[in-house]
Amino acid sequence: MKKLLKLKEWLTVSDAAKHLSILFGEEVVEADVLRLALDGHLTLSVLFVNGASARCGQITMDTRLVIDSILNSSLHPGLVNLDGDNALMLDEKIVSLDGVWDLTITRS
Repeated sequence: MKKLLKLKEWLTVSDAAKHLSILFGEEVVEADVLRLALDGHLTLSVLFVNGASARCGQITMDTRLVIDSILNSSLHPGLVNLDGDNALMLDEKIVSLDGVWDLTITRS
């Protein structure tokens, strides 16, 4: 797999688990790969072959906005509470996604 890995531009979650199993010398399963991504150790990306539509946004640590969104979601319809301390401020504009995009993974 080592030689094949050098030829690949990307790995599936399953392939990543196999590769990490070899590197760590112990079994790594797909759930472990997803947990590593959730913990910020890996970046997961998605290839939109047929395109997709989305609202992009930025993570904010403005506690006032987060509290307002928890108490009254109608005040900030483009604000998604992530964890009580951070929120995702979504743009109103809908964009077209095509190609490879890195995923932002957060705990809810």
